[in-house]
Amino acid sequence: MSKKTEERRWCADIIMEKFQNQFPGMLSSNTIKNAYYYTYCNRGYYFSNRDPLRASKYYVKAIKIDPLSRCAYSSLMKLPAKTALGIIKRLKAS
Repeated sequence: MSKKTEERRWCADIIMEKFQNQFPGMLSSNTIKNAYYYTYCNRGYYFSNRDPLRASKYYVKAIKIDPLSRCAYSSLMKLPAKTALGIIKRLKAS
């Protein structure tokens, strides 16, 4: 795999956005929501060992999309405690 993680992430976002713009209504809003949720959880997982704070930002984005799903919450609990406390403050502020 390429080491250009940021570039791949950016390209994935562009592809998702272009598809939605070029084919409006082809996918249900629930499907799009689930795709973004899954994307943010995977990015959080990727960064969890490399940059816990960055991982937490992706998990928070996932929680905002689907507050009832357990994946992002359980992944947040696996991050270091210091990072988790910062996340709780961020969630309360938003």
